[in-house]
Amino acid sequence: MFHVITPLARFENVPKLIAILKLQNIQWHVITDDDNKKLLDFDGEPWIHHSVCPNHSVEFWARSNNSINWFLETQYIVDDDYYCVLNDDDGYEHNFFQKLQTEIEKHNPTDLIITSMKRGFQIPDNLPPVKQHPINTLVAAPENMVVCGVGVEQFFIKGKLLKQHRLPLTAYGDGELIVELVKQYKTLYLPHLFVLFNYLEPGRWDDKPVQQQPFITPKQVFKTNKKLSSTKKMPLRLQNYLKNK
Repeated sequence: MFHVITPLARFENVPKLIAILKLQNIQWHVITDDDNKKLLDFDGEPWIHHSVCPNHSVEFWARSNNSINWFLETQYIVDDDYYCVLNDDDGYEHNFFQKLQTEIEKHNPTDLIITSMKRGFQIPDNLPPVKQHPINTLVAAPENMVVCGVGVEQFFIKGKLLKQHRLPLTAYGDGELIVELVKQYKTLYLPHLFVLFNYLEPGRWDDKPVQQQPFITPKQVFKTNKKLSSTKKMPLRLQNYLKNK
């Protein structure tokens, strides 16, 4: 069984997320903050489990990571089931979990799985720099397991392992956690399976597909931009991370 954990703040996306997930044969764990004033009604949907987390962080990434850590500390985790995280504007390709189950049966036993993640066709207009995520695909491969090269949506791990870890409360906490996970556990990489990053973000997946940029590591991005004598093309999140390295 697969369990999908979603810290929820974009309540307008709930009907679309239900449509994406309902036929995937998963258990969906929705976490909202205790300062939320929205009423959620999941009656008639026994596969959806709603939890309310005491959460008073200001930054969106801190609230999200804190709520996932709270879930791991307070909710029952099934040791031999798989757990993953889906942000409240992400999606999965068609029959994603059916394909994932097939791969698990072929490679069993495996405790940690990394899939690839497509990131849309264009960067939406009028976004703050920290949210101007590029559209290159994050490919599941050992050499790509670096901070800013892999996202929280890409890992699938047995509950008995996940409950031993916590997401760092930093802007790069997802990558930092995954780097540690792949160091500790035997990992199955599935580059041909895709999570869909910010699938519900207006503008990112609109219009015709463009040619995907090849994956390059953060260090390669840094070198490229130094040659251009500018870091304007580098996402601000990545610039800040490299400055602190």
